[in-house]
Amino acid sequence: MPGYRFSVMGLPVLDRIGEDGAPHRLELTCANLNLLALLAVHGAHGQVSREAAAELLWPECDPGQSRSRLSSALWRLRKAGEGLIAQTQ
Repeated sequence: MPGYRFSVMGLPVLDRIGEDGAPHRLELTCANLNLLALLAVHGAHGQVSREAAAELLWPECDPGQSRSRLSSALWRLRKAGEGLIAQTQ
């Protein structure tokens, strides 16, 4: 059955499961995979604020720069998601 598998054990990995049951690795940036992992792990316990996500993902940056990077990562993730949805239809 087609679908997706997201693993957060070790490096985050997102696979699309094909009709044949075989996984096909999706190429996402490290920032996008880390953002997905953050949301998957911490989002299960409630919402994650933008400020908290930005600080966790880019602790070396000042708050303005980390929020900008988060906005860019979210945009790229949405665009990737639109492509994933189109592939399954």
